[in-house]
Amino acid sequence: MDKTYPIVIGISGISGSGKTKAISDMVSSYHGVYSTGLTSPMKNLLADVGCTEEEISGDLRDTPHELLCGKTPREFQGLIGKFGREQIGEDLWMNSTGNELKDYMSHPAAYSSNVHYGPVVVMIDNIRFQNEVDIINSRFGGIVLRLSRGDNTPVLEIDMNVSSLTGIHADIRNDGTVFDLHDRVSESIYKNNWGHKCNNFFFREIN
Repeated sequence: MDKTYPIVIGISGISGSGKTKAISDMVSSYHGVYSTGLTSPMKNLLADVGCTEEEISGDLRDTPHELLCGKTPREFQGLIGKFGREQIGEDLWMNSTGNELKDYMSHPAAYSSNVHYGPVVVMIDNIRFQNEVDIINSRFGGIVLRLSRGDNTPVLEIDMNVSSLTGIHADIRNDGTVFDLHDRVSESIYKNNWGHKCNNFFFREIN
C-alpha cells in the first residue's frame, strides 16, 4: 500500500444528498476513520471572519450574514471555491487537501497491520468536479462514491456536473433510513475490494 497517503474515500453528490451525514456516521461508528472536505479552507476563513460553527456548518449556513455583507456562509464558500478553481487553478483545493492527508500518516495506526488498529481511513466530502475524482483515483489511490436522494435535480451551479462525473466506483441511493445509508456505504467499500486494504476495518465498531 502507498504510504504517502492514508486510505482515501471521496464522497460526491449534489447539495442535500446526504454526503456530510454519511461521513459523520462513519466517523462516529468506526475506529480510525477521519473526515475532511474541500471546503475546509473556506470554513476556516469564515471562522476567522467571525462566523460561529452553527453559521458555518449548521442550520444557519443558509442565513444571510452581516459580516459577509449579506451573503450566506454557504454562498461565501461557493464564491471562494469558484475563485480558487477559476482564477488560481482547478487543482488548488485538492492540492491543499493532499497536504492535509499526508498529516494523517503521522497517526501511529497508519503503519499498523494490527486488526485492532488498522490503517487510517480519511473520507473527503464535497467531491463535485472531474479533476477532483481523477486526483483521488490516481494521485491518492482512493475511490469515490456518489450519493443521490429524491429526484436528484441540481439547483446550485456547483452541482451541475455531479451526475456526469466519470470514475465513480459506486452510486448509492439515499432513500431510506440513516441505518440504510450506513449499510450501503459500507457495502460499497467492500464491493470495490477495499475490505482487504482496510484489514476488515469497517467491522471494528466503536462501542
